[in-house]
Amino acid sequence: MSTTGQLRRGILARAFSVVLYGILPILVVAGGTLGAYELIRTAPQVQQRPAPPVATPVQTRLVAPSTSRAVVEALGTAIAAQRIVLQPQVSGVVLDRHPALVPGGRIQAGERIVVIDPADYEIAVRQAEAALGDEDRSI
Repeated sequence: MSTTGQLRRGILARAFSVVLYGILPILVVAGGTLGAYELIRTAPQVQQRPAPPVATPVQTRLVAPSTSRAVVEALGTAIAAQRIVLQPQVSGVVLDRHPALVPGGRIQAGERIVVIDPADYEIAVRQAEAALGDEDRSI
C-alpha cells in the first residue's frame, strides 16, 4: 500500500471516529429532547369534572339530658377546667351526700352537698343555753 492510501485511510477513520463518538451522541440526546417536548406539547387535555357528592348513611337520635357519666378510654393527661376544695366549717358524721359528689360530677349552685349529723351541735347549744341561764340567775 502506498503512503497516500494509508494517509487517506487514516483521515477517513479519524472522521468516522469523530462522527461516531462526538456528533452522534449529541444528535441522539437532541432527538430525544425534541421528541419528549413534542409528546408533552401534543398531550391530550383532560377535562376536570367535579366529584359527585357522596351521601353517607347515618343514624340519628334525639339528644336528651342524662345523668350517666361519660367514660373515655385514652392515654394522656387530663386537666380539670376548675378545681375546688371543699372544707367544712364544722366537724361531724356525714349522714347524706349529693349523688353527683364524685370526680367530674356537676352540682348546681345552692344545692345541698352533704348533711352533717346535728346531734353534737344541738347538745352543745343546750349546754350553752343552760350555762347562760345559770349566769343570768347569778346576776
